[in-house]
Amino acid sequence: MATATINVRMPEDLKTRGMQVLEREGVSVTDLVRSLFSHLEQSQELPEFAKGSQRGMSSTDAEQRRAAMRSLIGILPPEAQLEAARHERLMRKTSSGVRA
Repeated sequence: MATATINVRMPEDLKTRGMQVLEREGVSVTDLVRSLFSHLEQSQELPEFAKGSQRGMSSTDAEQRRAAMRSLIGILPPEAQLEAARHERLMRKTSSGVRA
């Protein structure tokens, strides 16, 4: 199985305090991130602590925005949907690490 790397920037003091908790609990950063991504894959939603608060909006505001976006699904005319699909394929085809 291929592996991927995640590189995260954060304040050094936040990292230090967080690492203290992980060390005390005997959990590696890798194990924690894998658990988070497994949760995301299984639940198909953000954990409560991450909903909106990191972006400066309440979880209610974030949920309302998501609901508004979902209501727009399917309102494009068929031609625009085809163009959007072509654009998506082109973006995937030309993304980093993908050969045409």
